[in-house]
Amino acid sequence: MSRKSVAIVALAGSLALLAGAAIFYSRSSDRSSRAKSKTLPYYQRTGFLSKFLQESNTAPRGVESIQVPDGFEVEVAAGPDLVNYPMFIAYDDRGRLFVCESAGRNISDEDMQAKPEMRIRLLEDSNGDGVFDRGKIFADKISMTMGALWYRGSLYVGAPPDFLRFDDTNLDGVADHREVIMTGWPLHSNGTTLHGPFLGPDGLMYLTYNLGHYQIDTREGRRMEGPGGRVWRMRPDGSGLEWIVGGGYDNGIEMVFNAAGEMFGTMTYYRNPKLG
Repeated sequence: MSRKSVAIVALAGSLALLAGAAIFYSRSSDRSSRAKSKTLPYYQRTGFLSKFLQESNTAPRGVESIQVPDGFEVEVAAGPDLVNYPMFIAYDDRGRLFVCESAGRNISDEDMQAKPEMRIRLLEDSNGDGVFDRGKIFADKISMTMGALWYRGSLYVGAPPDFLRFDDTNLDGVADHREVIMTGWPLHSNGTTLHGPFLGPDGLMYLTYNLGHYQIDTREGRRMEGPGGRVWRMRPDGSGLEWIVGGGYDNGIEMVFNAAGEMFGTMTYYRNPKLG
């Protein structure tokens, strides 16, 4: 065997040993991490290999990492002094920005429902320079803030298991009225749950749900129950609830309509037929 072949074999052996050690460490670390807090960073719950891959990523981060076509540019509209864990946003008719904000912790479904920590921040651009410079908490103690829509003076929020409506009756920038429009979509702390709402061209509010098992008692006295991803719609007061797309996909999140009224959305995968 030539020296070159020996060197290649030795290198391959070393890489195999390194990979084996990383996998062993990752598995043993995973077993021990089960007894630790679920709020630990992901790499601490999965072992050395995840930490190595995360820290070896030298790609640009922040605004510099966003690529846009020529003629467009990306700017920071609100910094960490105003919001920490933004997930979804909605504007009102005054240009104010409502930000659905996570609590920044990884906790179980049960803990999330027992002690809801998510919130909605209201940001304002007081001098009109295009950058938000002041804000306050509009609503808090929410299970999950999975989408928002400003409609006729109220903020509608998907907050599984509920679909909520918030009102600021004294116009101080803080919601003082909270109403459960509809309930029955189980919460899943990994985010595969209720999302929305989105206003359709027909004046109805649309929401998406994942493959979980829902159980909803409608305002008309009918029970809707079953598994499978769904696209739901209803009137703003919660009446007329129905699903119009069902089964075959999981974790629908965003939705938009074009000028012809056609619906476009995002999801993790599609299989047809399945749980339709």
